[in-house]
Amino acid sequence: MKKTINISVATILISIFGTAHAEIIQFGKMREALAEGKTESRAVLSEITKKPHFYGVGALEGLKGEVAVIDGDVISTQAISSSEIDTKKQSTPTKATYLVGGYIPEWRSIQTASNLTTKELENLIEQTAAKNGASKKEPFMFMVEGKVESAEAHVIRGACPMHARMKRKNSPESEKPLKQV
Repeated sequence: MKKTINISVATILISIFGTAHAEIIQFGKMREALAEGKTESRAVLSEITKKPHFYGVGALEGLKGEVAVIDGDVISTQAISSSEIDTKKQSTPTKATYLVGGYIPEWRSIQTASNLTTKELENLIEQTAAKNGASKKEPFMFMVEGKVESAEAHVIRGACPMHARMKRKNSPESEKPLKQV
């Protein structure tokens, strides 16, 4: 099945800091949180966002949901039930068990065509990054802006379903990730 991400007037933003790419900052590791169960706080977002222009993604403390930071604004998404999510801008101190991101004072914009398939978007990001000096062997920051008409969302809540399957454990319903289309 061909998956399409319908994006109108999309822009790919590649991080540029002077002539060098932004440094990637990491708090905790996904493997530690998901496979090893180390879900304690490693990043206090109110501290990280004191310096302007931070962008990042990660998982909330205790794997209670996910977090995105866009230009210092902290947005959390949590599963309220097996069929409902809550996304909100945070005003209280939020903690993450892992977070990856960087301080990006300036982005380079590249306009794209609309109605891209997932594969076309992946190829465009890779080509755009390469043209701007980023290696696909090293992490780099990018952001896609535009109107998404449909997408599939996955929100972690309490445990890693892949790790549970590998260990042949059944996760309680309250820890299964929420998947919405």
